[in-house]
Amino acid sequence: MIWLLPVTWDDSADLLRWRNDPVTRANSRSTGEISQEDHDAWMMACMSPSHPKGKVWIADVDGTSVGVIWINLDLEVSITVAPEHRGKGYAKEMLRQVCAKFQGNYYDTYCLDAEIKTTNVASQYVFEQCGFKMISCDGEYMQYRREPA
Repeated sequence: MIWLLPVTWDDSADLLRWRNDPVTRANSRSTGEISQEDHDAWMMACMSPSHPKGKVWIADVDGTSVGVIWINLDLEVSITVAPEHRGKGYAKEMLRQVCAKFQGNYYDTYCLDAEIKTTNVASQYVFEQCGFKMISCDGEYMQYRREPA
């Protein structure tokens, strides 16, 4: 079972390693490596009481961190699965749980969005399996949206 836990400083090294993984970078808007300084600034924002970067959860399976899911303040979802844990269905379960968190509260009136590279077929599948629909495509990126339940 996957548990989504609030991200902590203890997760920082894993998050930076996962973000700088070549496959993750290739599927990201920003394909360059993230510096330790930039990552620390992002973590600091994530850890602040007001969460100015949105909500960030670490995915835990039997005491092992397997990925991270983040919803920014624009309600855009991003998922990263640790390279050594890809292909195990964790991304789908992480997204399913986050979508469930948004049901039955004031977020019910808001859409969740995602931007996925056209070459990232695995992510397209995961988001479609969780009720997201493609609403546009500019040739490089597909915009997905999940309407309120």
